[in-house]
Amino acid sequence: MRMSGRVMGIVASVAVAIWAALPPGDVALDDDCRPADPVAQFSAVVTGGWFWSRQVTALEEEQGHLLALVGRGPQHLGTRLEERLSRLAEREATASQGDQAEREAAAQRYRTRRMAWLGACLDEARRRAGN
Repeated sequence: MRMSGRVMGIVASVAVAIWAALPPGDVALDDDCRPADPVAQFSAVVTGGWFWSRQVTALEEEQGHLLALVGRGPQHLGTRLEERLSRLAEREATASQGDQAEREAAAQRYRTRRMAWLGACLDEARRRAGN
């Protein structure tokens, strides 16, 4: 009985390590284009180029969503990115109390900053992935 508890503990530990090592499918980078949290950092160390290749894919997808949002105007796409943009725009425009033009300008500022960040992180992720 005691031995099976140890075996189960080892199996559980290995399972957690494998889970933590799998590269995330979403963007997992901080403002400086480094792995954002301990799980992402662990994955980057363990899997190396695979982590960065997955980040290239995630960054390209987010960039595509953002470009689609810009191309379609202030329509609701129902994506997490669009929801974040809406929340940010509302927060930045609270001083204007419902001024639509100010909300759109705030959203545009955010999109511009985000596109610049995405471009910088894409360059860094491609470099680290060896692309």
